[in-house]
Amino acid sequence: SFSECTAVVFGGGMYVVNSGVVSLESARFVECTSTQAAVYLTGIDRLALTNSQFVDNIASRAPAALFFNSGIATTDSLLRNTTFFGNSAPGNITILAASPLTWDCPLGSWMPSVGQLFGDLSGCNRLCAEGHYGNASDHFTSDCSGPCWLGHFCPEGSVLPHKCPAGTHMPNRRAANISDCFLCAPGQYQPETGQEECLPCAAGSFSPDVGSAACEACPMGGVCEDAGAASRL
Repeated sequence: SFSECTAVVFGGGMYVVNSGVVSLESARFVECTSTQAAVYLTGIDRLALTNSQFVDNIASRAPAALFFNSGIATTDSLLRNTTFFGNSAPGNITILAASPLTWDCPLGSWMPSVGQLFGDLSGCNRLCAEGHYGNASDHFTSDCSGPCWLGHFCPEGSVLPHKCPAGTHMPNRRAANISDCFLCAPGQYQPETGQEECLPCAAGSFSPDVGSAACEACPMGGVCEDAGAASRL
């Protein structure tokens, strides 16, 4: 634990430059004061930051809590189950990642891998955009795993697409809500969920209403000679 630490320039609690792997687990940086960042890491190969806390750290230049810059072109640096609360720097900037820093996010969420992050952070605080889904833990854009599937809809934060109900269809990707699913037109039906198109009623049957999951048999005295009939006449 690092508490009430002070540095004249970088890294009130920790300053590492041109090193290999920096691994911190269950670390606490509390009320550290510096010109820039409670933890300042530059030129390192990889960062693994797990189950740690940054609380009430103060910096006169952003960021307040963490500055990260890798010395190699590609890095598998990871931040998991780490929280940031009450840290203070100009612009309310908490983290500045000059190199990619992958967050281990709950499914259905994402965090940017580079750039500035602001304010209090309790893990990943951004949900996958509506019309998209996220079934992996390392997404760094709001598109997450990609657009919602045909025949499905994806509210914000979806882990997997949701099937449109029977009696509806969805011929487009990126549907966001169940209300986006199109009702089958009269003369059509769809008995299955998660479908791209509706089906025409077979000859000898009809569906007079929108949103039918099944067609009705044409009664005695009715005429439904052609497929896709919307009435028995």
